[in-house]
Amino acid sequence: MPDLKKYWDDVHTIETGLPEFVWLMSLQNPAKGQVGGRISQVSAQVAARLIHAKSHRIAAEEETQAHLAEQEQQKREAFRQRLQRQGIAWVPVNDKPR
Repeated sequence: MPDLKKYWDDVHTIETGLPEFVWLMSLQNPAKGQVGGRISQVSAQVAARLIHAKSHRIAAEEETQAHLAEQEQQKREAFRQRLQRQGIAWVPVNDKPR
């Protein structure tokens, strides 16, 4: 039987070293059918359990920034498509002086 007190002590130790919210990257584990390379933001409590289980790692700053930039691009594209469905043309304007 696993030592639950040690498990929760380990998880709590990991959690105390984390900020309130953490960006995690999933790790590939074919035995469990887990696909790696997925990024998500979770609370420190959840992050500590996933890190302890070795199913995730803390995402690098570059990975986080790339993910946020991609999300922003998707939001802009969804907004443009909503306008287009309403019959509104969206034309980007370059406001930089030449």
